[in-house]
Amino acid sequence: MFHTLLGRLFLAWAVAIELLIVCVLPANAQSVGNESIEQLYKEGDAALIQGDYESAITVWNTVMQQQPNNASAYSNLGVTLYYKRDFAGAIKNFTEAIRLQPKVGSIYFDRGIAYAHQKNYDLAIGDFTEAIQLNALTDLSYTFRGLVYAEKHDYIKEMDDLNAAIRYNPKCSEAYFYRGNIYQLNKDYKRAIEDYSKVIELKPIFPMAYVARGAAYYMEKNYDKAFEDFNEAVQQNSKLNIAYLSRSCVYLVRKDYDNAIHDLDEAIRLNPKSEIAYYKRGYAYGVKKDYEKAIENLSDVIRLNPKFIGAYYLRAFSYNRSGKYDLAIQDCSEMIRLNPKSAQAYIERSAAYEKSGDYEKALQDSNRVIALAPQSFYGPNDVAWIYATSPKAELRDGSKAVELARKACELSKWKNGSTIDTLAAACAEAGKFNDAVKYQQLAIVLKKAANENVQAMDARGVLYRQHQPYRDKPSAHS
Repeated sequence: MFHTLLGRLFLAWAVAIELLIVCVLPANAQSVGNESIEQLYKEGDAALIQGDYESAITVWNTVMQQQPNNASAYSNLGVTLYYKRDFAGAIKNFTEAIRLQPKVGSIYFDRGIAYAHQKNYDLAIGDFTEAIQLNALTDLSYTFRGLVYAEKHDYIKEMDDLNAAIRYNPKCSEAYFYRGNIYQLNKDYKRAIEDYSKVIELKPIFPMAYVARGAAYYMEKNYDKAFEDFNEAVQQNSKLNIAYLSRSCVYLVRKDYDNAIHDLDEAIRLNPKSEIAYYKRGYAYGVKKDYEKAIENLSDVIRLNPKFIGAYYLRAFSYNRSGKYDLAIQDCSEMIRLNPKSAQAYIERSAAYEKSGDYEKALQDSNRVIALAPQSFYGPNDVAWIYATSPKAELRDGSKAVELARKACELSKWKNGSTIDTLAAACAEAGKFNDAVKYQQLAIVLKKAANENVQAMDARGVLYRQHQPYRDKPSAHS
């Protein structure tokens, strides 16, 4: 619920409020029989802290049997039922407590939180408003009323309430935290960092604040500061999976894939249903060319979320590099079903068709890329490659290949070795072997600069110097 960072991975409502609902001991504790109300409250509190909800419920029922008009007993029973996630039961008891003591604002606050869990947002807003009017937990009431407004997509009122919470209590760390989230979502990272820093000043032991500030630093590409914050979050709470997941992002940027995988292993151990962690781990294994493990992780993503288009793309990429072209085509086709305008899906499926020798379908997909993404060099480059190198004479056209390959080079600003490699092949098909040799040499220089293998390109260069064009074979283009 509520504003989240890094893809729905941040603070849920329940996490934010677990420490806010507290049991209330009446000021006029009295002895009943051989056991005082005060002693019963101590037992109830202890049971609740230990998670022994049934024992706590027994205690509050005992108090209510002995004092039927004890509003705090109803309120505390409501708290216990809230922890059991029985929100309807909690609301029923909070309502009875309010009937008995209508001027205790903290009970309205508690009921407001329970209503919010039920997505009864208007009723929640009404209760937080009443708590504010009764001057009870005022800063937190403003804060959480603001979060409910966010659930109703009224972001102006959300910001108004968070600002009001801070004006009422300049030390309200929760309000700064959530306001920082708004700034971050609006890409105002400077203000987000300022608010998160204020949270940390007020509450130095708050791992989520470090994660949030780290995320803002990350978005500003200040990866060193981001790493420091994510590291601090891990130190403060070694069981916080989002801290490991966030730190892995910095490792990935630094191309430290082994440490990224180590952090993602821990993130998944802590939360086996984290589709983002599997996705990033699959990506890391893919970069390391461990395609089997990449496919395994990406399959886990798809198992958890069958509509995660990015996972289909990376798995198709891994299938293509593993020679499993039929499976790559299946994944790309699913991507197209989910998003018919996905140029990436057509690009990768075209590659699979081309590598498996189905040049006609590869041409169809590459032409579709040109239509969907006219500023992308992939479409013209891939069509030019087939026109220049296809083993099927009826598909070759040296003149068109040169035209399209030049366009691909221009779109890539003559900085992509693959597009220049295609231009060299096109020139060779058009009989311009001197140009082919020249462009092939340039392509090799660019590929070497990127630490890429150029063995196949060297072999094509030999052909061009011998005035021979290159003929593609399934799986031959590297």
